[in-house]
Amino acid sequence: MSVPARSRAGGFTLIETLIIMGIAAVLCGVVIAVVSNVRKAAEQPRCLNNLRQIGTAFQLFANSNNGRYPEPEAAGTSWEGMLKAYAGSAAIFRCGRDEEVYPAVGSSYDWRDTGKSETTLASRDRTAIKRIDAVLAFEALSDWHAAGKINALRVDGSAHVMDRETCVKDLTIAVN
Repeated sequence: MSVPARSRAGGFTLIETLIIMGIAAVLCGVVIAVVSNVRKAAEQPRCLNNLRQIGTAFQLFANSNNGRYPEPEAAGTSWEGMLKAYAGSAAIFRCGRDEEVYPAVGSSYDWRDTGKSETTLASRDRTAIKRIDAVLAFEALSDWHAAGKINALRVDGSAHVMDRETCVKDLTIAVN
């Protein structure tokens, strides 16, 4: 009578288990990266909408102030403070991707108050501005939604995703 061969017990060997765990870890890493990118991209339309609402607040402010944009330095307050009455909600000054600037200063955005008479919009009569494609407001920092990109609002009220360099260069070009 022959002795039956020893049958392998059910289950995985240590090496098989380690390989499966390694594959699972790689898959988890890929899924986490994809979900992070999707969440980042989903926030961008909200920030563009915030900028459009800020543009509307600028226009309403100008309507109430002889067609002129705010002049925060002369008023002794921030441009956001000057627009709050026209903004509807202070929430429009916060980009969901901003974890640095908003907590420190209360706004994720900045505007074209350059300090130079030829490029600034502070105290300008909006009807005298010739470049309606000039940047009016923009995210305080780039890269919140995509590398090298920034959301910006133009004088004509349109909001766009721009290259950071294009936005910064626009701020150096005269508005007349």
